[in-house]
Amino acid sequence: MKRVLAYLFRQQLDRMADAEQQHASMQPLAADQYDLLSPGNHDGQLLESTIDEPAEEFARRIRRQGRGVFAVIGERGSGRTTVLRQVAAGLDGAVFLDCPFGGLGPLVTEMAAALGQAGASGLDSLDITLPGKPRVMVVDNAHRLIQPVMGGMAEFDQLLEFARRNSAGNAWIISLDRMVWRFVSQARSTAFLFDDVLLLEGWTELEIATLLRKRSQEAGLDARFDLLVTDLPPDPDDPERRDALDHAARSYFRLVWDYADGNPGVALHTWRASLGVAADGQVHVTQFRVPDPATFGSLPDSAVFVLRSVLQLERAREEIVARATMINRHEVETALRFGLQQGYLELVDGLYTVAWAWYRPLTRFLQRRHLLARQ
Repeated sequence: MKRVLAYLFRQQLDRMADAEQQHASMQPLAADQYDLLSPGNHDGQLLESTIDEPAEEFARRIRRQGRGVFAVIGERGSGRTTVLRQVAAGLDGAVFLDCPFGGLGPLVTEMAAALGQAGASGLDSLDITLPGKPRVMVVDNAHRLIQPVMGGMAEFDQLLEFARRNSAGNAWIISLDRMVWRFVSQARSTAFLFDDVLLLEGWTELEIATLLRKRSQEAGLDARFDLLVTDLPPDPDDPERRDALDHAARSYFRLVWDYADGNPGVALHTWRASLGVAADGQVHVTQFRVPDPATFGSLPDSAVFVLRSVLQLERAREEIVARATMINRHEVETALRFGLQQGYLELVDGLYTVAWAWYRPLTRFLQRRHLLARQ
């Protein structure tokens, strides 16, 4: 029913002829405020959500056992890092590592530095013991060690083997992207890999609305919904105006929740992209533009496979995409260049990644083409 209501509200907004003109007359948010609303910003206060109870039970089991290898699984933007930090905060002796891009070597370097063993030459030279109590090793974004190619799990297998050998008196918590998790599940028996797995599900409508309001408050934003009021009577009094604004806000947050499919990262980007600054400095909520996934339908199959590969790899180099897709290098370069031109892709530190604005349209397109499993 909520999704039906979101659809109906979207239809009402589409009929507002002046919505495009209102948005065009506004300026974008200041760069610092825009960045504070970034899906990758982990500095905001933690919010209560439906994941809290399973996450706490997950942490209790780790504390109770004091040893083992555990996994946290969620799609990009689902809050994996936030949950990991929340779990690690309640565990003594936790070492938090964000797996870098570039393979196992850079991860070993960071692990050695965190353990105070900067001279270590490899995994087997590391000593993770903590005198008197268990050590907790947290490795976020471990999917960066995996490539969807023949032999592409070798480095991830090395990390897991090392974790297993050093789990008799220690605990390991490893996070993986949900798309890569499917690849791992097909290649390995996950029941033998991990002692427990926490799967992150989508947030509720109320949780998404609370997140957007809270992060806006932290960014110093007081966004107005008056441009989205669709049912205000002639000559309204103050209570009628307030009711209409409240209805517009609830309907809009429901619309964002529905579009994001409960993904807080997608919701945050959608929210910040919908905010505009009027000439008087007031921030207004405008109708957000949903990229049309039909545009992918005109792409050749090779370009579609390239986009899927970039999505799975999170950030990718040309040569890795060519290996993963078995498409010749020239076609890969052409598809990547076109993706940049169209805005599907962007470059981050020299690596290709799917732009936030296109993340949900691309996943839905690939699901309809049966090239990506549904959540």
